[in-house]
Amino acid sequence: MRKISALLILLLFLNQLTGKVNAQTAKNDKSLIVLIQGDYSLLLQQKEKTYYIKRNDSLKVLTRDHFVRALPLIFGSEFMQRYAQKSKSTPVYNYKYLAKLVTEANSELGSVQVVVEQNSAKAKTTFYIGPYIAFSNIQTALEVSVYAQNSDFRFLKTGYFDKNVINYGIRGSAVLFPKISIGLNIFWNKVSHDDFLVDNIGFYKIEGKSSILIPEKFDPKVKLNAYGFSSTHFDFSLNYTFNPDSKFRAYVFAGPGLMIMTKNTATTSARFIETSPPSESFIYRTSDSKLKDYLVSVNGGLGIGYQINDRIVVNLSGKYGQGIFTKILRRPVNQKEQNLTPVEGTVFGRFDNSFDYRYDQFFRQLSAETSLLFKL
Repeated sequence: MRKISALLILLLFLNQLTGKVNAQTAKNDKSLIVLIQGDYSLLLQQKEKTYYIKRNDSLKVLTRDHFVRALPLIFGSEFMQRYAQKSKSTPVYNYKYLAKLVTEANSELGSVQVVVEQNSAKAKTTFYIGPYIAFSNIQTALEVSVYAQNSDFRFLKTGYFDKNVINYGIRGSAVLFPKISIGLNIFWNKVSHDDFLVDNIGFYKIEGKSSILIPEKFDPKVKLNAYGFSSTHFDFSLNYTFNPDSKFRAYVFAGPGLMIMTKNTATTSARFIETSPPSESFIYRTSDSKLKDYLVSVNGGLGIGYQINDRIVVNLSGKYGQGIFTKILRRPVNQKEQNLTPVEGTVFGRFDNSFDYRYDQFFRQLSAETSLLFKL
């Protein structure tokens, strides 16, 4: 029994000693700033975004995991009940809630308080915005349904065709905690794959006498020669920074992206074959289609930020993202024809190809990004 009592006394002593050490450490911490000064004072430890409540010479730490239980011990259960009924709010570990709580406590005591605006700004969520530019390698593949003249129906998945482009846009970010922030990149894409060569994506019917006199000179297969699209991107990310106190801040990020295709362009062709002398020529047909198709992508990468001064940050990062546009339905307009064959273009009839129906588009993007952000 004596051993148990001695152990309890020792534990109480150590707990009291630890509290004094923690309070003394907090007082000596240069990153501890006063947000509100009064009978009850609200302080912030900037490095870890930890809040403290001070009254008289007592400094109490509010840890994120246990602050709900700590508040009644600091302010009293009756006060917390009155405040909950009056404010109709539940405890939240942020500056807005704690500042209102401390203000109400000081008001009940008739205490004059001072809000240190310069320090209070440091406790709030920090927002940045600025220009964004990326050097991107865009890879595109299509999966189309092919209905040939012999009634053969099949699905065709093309390989990936790539194109290097430059993206321009804006970037915004919000620093929630020293190591955690969220970001949004908004940028525009215009991709033109001039070498998107796919055989046999459709057929056509030879019109007029040529279908009887020289059918052997017409290749019945329609080919895809080029494909392009324009799109708007909204890339969201959750960022984790490894060293928030350093001027150079390495971070990783991941998140979803929303891509809106607003227009695409397709060039298809048919071949005409001469036998004497042997030669071949083509007729090309290009059409646009205004769209509003959506894709949800998955993005991720790593980067490094450099703090130029208190208000300006420059970021460099590498990002990979991919997704699928499903069931795209083109409605071709502005069709242009380039006929390099010796016969009239009307002889080739209508190109019956996959782009008259629904098809899927696969998207991949590898980017080197940079942004210059200004604190709001």
